[in-house]
Amino acid sequence: MSMTHPRKRSWDNLRKATATCQSNLSIQQRRATLESESKRLRNSNESLSSFCNLRHTIWRARMVPEKLW
Repeated sequence: MSMTHPRKRSWDNLRKATATCQSNLSIQQRRATLESESKRLRNSNESLSSFCNLRHTIWRARMVPEKLW
C-alpha cells in the first residue's frame, strides 16, 4: 500500500474543489439564464394578452349597433 505524498494529496483535493466550484458556478449561470428567459417570456405573454384584450374590445365596440352608444 503506497502512501500519497501529503503535498500531492492536498493538490488533488484543491483540483477536486476547483472542479466542484466551476460546476456549481455553471449551474448558477444556467439558472440565472433560465430565470431571465422565463421572466422575458412572462412579460411577452402579458403584452400579448393585453394586446388581444384590446383587439377584442375594439372588435366588440364595432359590433355594437350605433344606436346603443
